Amino acid sequence: LRKILQSGLLIVGKDVARGPADVVVTAGESSLLVQTPRGDVSLTLPAGVSFEPGSCIHTPGGEHGGEELHFRLRIAVGRRSSDEEAPDSVMENLRLKETYCFCCQGCMTRLLEDRVFKRVLPLPNGNWNAIVDDWCCHP
Repeated sequence: LRKILQSGLLIVGKDVARGPADVVVTAGESSLLVQTPRGDVSLTLPAGVSFEPGSCIHTPGGEHGGEELHFRLRIAVGRRSSDEEAPDSVMENLRLKETYCFCCQGCMTRLLEDRVFKRVLPLPNGNWNAIVDDWCCHP
């Protein structure tokens, strides 16, 4: 599930369902019900997350397309009160007002020491993950 994008990815093996018509996805109470010729499965959704009925769409499966069926679906994420604990994600695990050090990926030289986050922002859109290896203090 991608809460920020309010979407999810469901992958079903072709040993369970031969084609998209063999898979029926419906909403249960705080769950996702997946019906296939081999049986039914109920997947519990995290608190505050619900499936938008009728939004399940078959998509190309990428490199495993011959072995799997991929479905994209829409989810709705309820608002949290400020007292509730935030969901687990890398960005949200960074605690505000704790100190952190940042080191060069190549030589481990400390670039920033004892930094405190005043706020945590999402990473920029695009393929930022491809340039992570370039985070060095030297070329």
